[in-house]
Amino acid sequence: MRCLTLAKGLKNRGFSVSFISRHIDKTCSKALLDEGIALYSLFTPVEMANDTWLGISKERDAQDTIAVLKPLNVDWLIVDHYDIDHVWEERLRKTFDGISIMVIDDLANRKHECDFLLDQTYGRERDIYQELIPEASQFCGGTHHALIKPIFLTARANKMAMIDHVQNPPHILVSLGGGDMAQPLGIIGEALHHVAQQHDFSLTVIAGNADAASLADFKALEGLGRKVSLLKYSDQIHDEMQRADFAIGAAGGTSWERCCVGLPAIVLTLADNQTVISEILQTEGAGVSVSCDAPSIATNAIKLITDIGLRKKMSKNALALCDGKGVKRVINELALVSMQSHEVRLEDAEFIFEARYAEDASRYFRNPDVPDMKDHQSWLAKALEDGNRMLVNISMRGEMMAHLRVDLNHEDQSRGEIGICLAPDWRSRGFGSVVLKFAQRYFSGKGFHILDAEVHTDNPGSRAIFEQTGFQYLFTDSKGFMHYQWEHH
Repeated sequence: MRCLTLAKGLKNRGFSVSFISRHIDKTCSKALLDEGIALYSLFTPVEMANDTWLGISKERDAQDTIAVLKPLNVDWLIVDHYDIDHVWEERLRKTFDGISIMVIDDLANRKHECDFLLDQTYGRERDIYQELIPEASQFCGGTHHALIKPIFLTARANKMAMIDHVQNPPHILVSLGGGDMAQPLGIIGEALHHVAQQHDFSLTVIAGNADAASLADFKALEGLGRKVSLLKYSDQIHDEMQRADFAIGAAGGTSWERCCVGLPAIVLTLADNQTVISEILQTEGAGVSVSCDAPSIATNAIKLITDIGLRKKMSKNALALCDGKGVKRVINELALVSMQSHEVRLEDAEFIFEARYAEDASRYFRNPDVPDMKDHQSWLAKALEDGNRMLVNISMRGEMMAHLRVDLNHEDQSRGEIGICLAPDWRSRGFGSVVLKFAQRYFSGKGFHILDAEVHTDNPGSRAIFEQTGFQYLFTDSKGFMHYQWEHH
């Protein structure tokens, strides 16, 4: 589901996204269809099937993937599979010249041939991948980059507003994620049936495809006067988390969703790749890691039911681990590594004119008048000859997206005043701050240590862009222009 979350984020930012999968369940297929995202399903011949995570040899999987990609014009290939490594990735890279590869991983147990690696494990640093990814590969690590659905931000805000108003008796959410969870659900049901002999609570269980036998103890709770809601699936899990006082769940990727919402949890390690997350949640006080047996679950459930102070403390600890804004950050980083600078030429006059003047953008300039194209071309010719002015165009994957200008300070050659104009098609898509961050790196590489900027007070979007990228507000002049400054350290 983390790939679906990233795909939706990319689509919302104006990118075209497709999925390739060999094994995908009906829920995910429907979610892709609902979002208008193309799905290419890979077929596995019976005679070629094996018992690996891929379900087929890596060579055959690479061949099948290549066959799907050939008619598509792909810029980025995002790989999220624990059985894919550098051999598969090198095969794809050799086939498609210029393709960039992003890998999502959290095991750090195999080499990758990639341009970008994301590991959303809390506290994860690049050094653990030092021998596993190319030196030039970009790395994003930690829950700062966790792929959380934006809807969880609303649940987070609501939860934070209620954090000091804890309800009693508490409401418990049981949710273990996908796969066959009949056995652990049966154990949890047994534990809570024991707890219900002496303690009051209400309960929601996301049961998936669990059979009736594994849910028997949950149903029996109603006979003890407990309110129980048994759901096969919920597409409103953020609301369920917001409503709950604590959860009993697995230590998978959904742990960061719980943390984003500030939901304390009794954490079960149900797969080898969940051990690290379970330990982190225990260490940081956002969860209680227990073995999957009824006595351990019951003991810790009683603690959380009876100790409101403990629940509040764990909730605050969880909120501190993940803020839920990772999708935007990851997309911004992908965009940043995809950008290129271009020396401005006279032939760029039309693009620069559009970037500067389209959609009445000049109303925020000191001189709001819009010149005709001939005068604009004359201005550009003079600007290109001006030794005190630097003009740069920015593109992403071959598409021009922004124009930058820096006027040198006459008294300090390491200081300049920057201006930024986005092409109309790139406005209102969240890329202004990314372009400005690229500009900071580019011009600091050219020897600039201080960049000044002027922004009209009536241009809140531009003000936000500069403030998000570390520009400090200095003052507002008599003409209504706010002065900002950024210093390279």
